[in-house]
Amino acid sequence: MCARAVRVAVEELTGTKLERRDYAKEYGEPLLKTGCYVRSSPNVQPRNYDVRILLPKRRNHYGHIEVFYRGIWYSDFRQPGSLWTVWPKEYSRIQHYRFVAQTSSAPNTRRAIPLQGAHRSGTPRASLRGSVPTKNTRVF
Repeated sequence: MCARAVRVAVEELTGTKLERRDYAKEYGEPLLKTGCYVRSSPNVQPRNYDVRILLPKRRNHYGHIEVFYRGIWYSDFRQPGSLWTVWPKEYSRIQHYRFVAQTSSAPNTRRAIPLQGAHRSGTPRASLRGSVPTKNTRVF
């Protein structure tokens, strides 16, 4: 679920489709192919739209992917912090990807992303800047 939620958020942000992968731990290459992300040091202070992939210690684990926005880490839910710090024993290392905005669409023009199963009417969704999202939207 985290991979799908972050994939949708990155697609909305960059305006390009991400190559779909089965597991969160496999999204590094598709992020780089967008041209909007570069690999960064895992120790860097996160900025808006940065993405982290947490690689699992066990082979049968899917890993985790999360996106940073306005001081909060999100995946398929609003996290209490990066899961790297919340559950450090579950993950072996971090891959950090920095958003560098090389597309024509700027992040401040992106729209809120509706929660899965939310009503999709013809009305426009809330903008990231200048409006308050409704209870059925998740803003990245």
